[in-house]
Amino acid sequence: MKKTNMYPLSVKQWNPFCGCMHKCIYCESSFQRQLKRWGKEKCPLCYEYKLHAHPERLSQALPQTGYMQFIFTISSD
Repeated sequence: MKKTNMYPLSVKQWNPFCGCMHKCIYCESSFQRQLKRWGKEKCPLCYEYKLHAHPERLSQALPQTGYMQFIFTISSD
């Protein structure tokens, strides 16, 4: 399967929030499957795709970007 990026100039996605409380078909088929690959050990709430916050991400340094590149914020991990 070819890896795609909706925003090709986006070098990273960042979000202190995760999950969805609406059981969206879109979320389940994309974001939820992606987080299940992390495994339960990394974050059980992410694995179950339950709405929650990761406040520790607010203090993490963001990566450097090149010319015309950006970090897509408040995206789902």
